[in-house]
Amino acid sequence: VARRTGVRVEAWTVASADLRQGRHTPMLVDALADGVPLWPDSNPLPPLPFTPADACFCAGCLLEWVSAGARASARELAAGRLQRAAQRARDDITRLATAALLLTGDTRHRQVGSLRRFEQRFVRPRVISARVVAALAWAASAYPEQGAGADPRRPPPAPEAVASAELGCDLAAIMRRETVPWIVSRMGELKNW
Repeated sequence: VARRTGVRVEAWTVASADLRQGRHTPMLVDALADGVPLWPDSNPLPPLPFTPADACFCAGCLLEWVSAGARASARELAAGRLQRAAQRARDDITRLATAALLLTGDTRHRQVGSLRRFEQRFVRPRVISARVVAALAWAASAYPEQGAGADPRRPPPAPEAVASAELGCDLAAIMRRETVPWIVSRMGELKNW
């Protein structure tokens, strides 16, 4: 199909457990909204909303990864594995931006788009301190240009990011310090909603 039409077709299978409220991921919700689902019986698949419970679940998972990332980045730096350290720092900055956006119901963003939307939604209106601007800029520049054949899901960090991996790890720490309190507070609000 892709060769004839230029449209890439992906087959997804979804475990029924992932269809329960509180387990919907943004990619699942968006894929089902955008895709053509094949459902085994005559009843169509009901639309899946992205609920506050889903947002809290996803943000909680992202916070767990970010928590592990701080230690992982330090180990990678100490071992001289700058590419891994840079990738972890970039991904953790992006995860924090993504978690905050998800907690506002915003699911239509990925990678650099998450960083830009976070700045618009949180930094410009001063919900989150402008101290994160350098982290957002570093992480955005750490995504390489997407050439033909590149894997858009998990690209390696740009060479400039590898060269500045230690700075990236420091900026990821600033991003954690400035965003995690808001994320945790927002999760509490949504859970009590």
